[in-house]
Amino acid sequence: MTADTRVHPGQQVLDTETKLVHHAIRIAAFNTAQSLARTIITGTGYTRADDEAHTLIRTALAGSGDIIPDGDTLHVRLDPLSAPRHTAALDELRQALNDTDTDTVYPATTLTLRYSSRGRDRPHGRPPAQIPACGTTALGSCLR
Repeated sequence: MTADTRVHPGQQVLDTETKLVHHAIRIAAFNTAQSLARTIITGTGYTRADDEAHTLIRTALAGSGDIIPDGDTLHVRLDPLSAPRHTAALDELRQALNDTDTDTVYPATTLTLRYSSRGRDRPHGRPPAQIPACGTTALGSCLR
């Protein structure tokens, strides 16, 4: 065995087809993130877009949200990010994606994608849990 083909303890060896699928998914994810970052740079007024667009997209994709099928539409609703300026930039991105000339259809379906964001006032569902802390009420510090 050459140094290139040695298998170390605990190392998982993937067959060629699995590697190709894995690489295809990684390339598709990278291209999607690049495209979204480019849209932030060119299609929004985010002042730090040149420096932070890629980080903003990674943060948004790791964030929480809802996917809501509704008739012939698939709504993707994002929760606010930690920094208000990031949430504002995502709102501009969402608007740019919704305002495209052609409707974006989710692959292998007839569902049209529509993007929205949930406001910081949390209009849907219960407000964050509240517990007394040092004589004041601390929002979201624990669940009841």
